Amino acid sequence: MDRKMDRIIFYLFIFLMNANILFASSPTRIEYPSSPAYIGSGARALGMGGAFIGVADDATAAEWNPSGLVDLDRSEISIVGMFVHRIEDNTLNVSPESNGPQTISTFCSNYLSIASPFLIGETKMVFSLNYQKRYDFNKKWNFILHRANQNHQIDYQSEGSLSALGFAYSVKIAEQLSFGMTFNVWDNDISPNKWKQKLLKFGSGIDDFGNRFVDEINKTDTYIFKGYSFNIGLMWKNINNSGYSFGFVLKAPFKGQLDRHT
Repeated sequence: MDRKMDRIIFYLFIFLMNANILFASSPTRIEYPSSPAYIGSGARALGMGGAFIGVADDATAAEWNPSGLVDLDRSEISIVGMFVHRIEDNTLNVSPESNGPQTISTFCSNYLSIASPFLIGETKMVFSLNYQKRYDFNKKWNFILHRANQNHQIDYQSEGSLSALGFAYSVKIAEQLSFGMTFNVWDNDISPNKWKQKLLKFGSGIDDFGNRFVDEINKTDTYIFKGYSFNIGLMWKNINNSGYSFGFVLKAPFKGQLDRHT
């Protein structure tokens, strides 16, 4: 088993790799990068998109805008499940006859939290412990690639996710103003933080040098991620009794460690 360790920097968003099919002079060198899909928590929040950071009045606020947790009036436990049916319509210029949709369906836990409000003097505060699924790597491709004098049967599969254990705190600064922060731990020993890529390929034909070949690739790579991050948020509700609210969130860039096992 070979083990390679890379250092990567995660910014506000993970930069997605292009899901292209790359050919080199050797017919066996074909790579299929997987693009992670960002996952938010809560149907209501997802339906509102980014506007939810200005409301964030339920337990999922720990992910969207932790300052909103202070709106909770009593202790609560929240559980969110998720069903995903993903359709990818692939266009392969090198083999147009292989164009078409690839689908995958998954059901899994998405969010789990325990939140409890309390008072110190007359100041209201809320503490919350959260499990948050952040990125989904599930993908399946199965098709045949035709190249000049070559045929390749491809079966590619990616499974896994990145998630974080979050410790969130929120405090009411003034009647309509609150502050919050979430500290996130990304560790596969605590919550799922790995994905596996499997590639099975059968190929035959004539290579670029005029030689006949028959080859088979059976490759599995496992990636394990570890790191720490934090989010801070502010919320100003009912600005000057206008009925409008303003939310601000900063998701700080952070360094993480990515181990690859081949």
